[in-house]
Amino acid sequence: MIDDRTYLEQLDRALIQRGLDAARTAEVIGEISDHLAQSGERPQAAFGEPDQYAAALLAADDPEGDAGLHYEARTFRATAFDEVPLLADLGRDAWELTGVRLVGLDARRPVKPQAQTTWEYGRRTAGRRGPVLAEMEAEGWTPCGDWLTFHYFKRPTGSPT
Repeated sequence: MIDDRTYLEQLDRALIQRGLDAARTAEVIGEISDHLAQSGERPQAAFGEPDQYAAALLAADDPEGDAGLHYEARTFRATAFDEVPLLADLGRDAWELTGVRLVGLDARRPVKPQAQTTWEYGRRTAGRRGPVLAEMEAEGWTPCGDWLTFHYFKRPTGSPT
């Protein structure tokens, strides 16, 4: 039996990998967390395995599979030295950055071409995330990852050509 925190982390990953947007994912995780805190239930007993619950949630949100919620996901090898040009290429090819790690960029894009959009990425370096976050959000950027002092942001630019 896994603990609540581990369950929520696994569910969060499963929802993102299946293409649920960050806002809806955070909403679902919040609802599940509140339920577990109030009820005292074990997460697997209440909702089943995280991967299966994520699939069921998306099926309920998109019963006909037409909303563009089906994504392909990849991890692209990159380092702080070569990721900026790679991010520009990924954005032009409709890959949406979903996470960063030591030597990789996690990205996804809708399987259906008509659901794809191009992305612009920004990377800022700062010891404290708060001021950078406020500045970038004021300019229309959305945070999409952090690694040490690197803070990553994205914004949609349109449909791929």
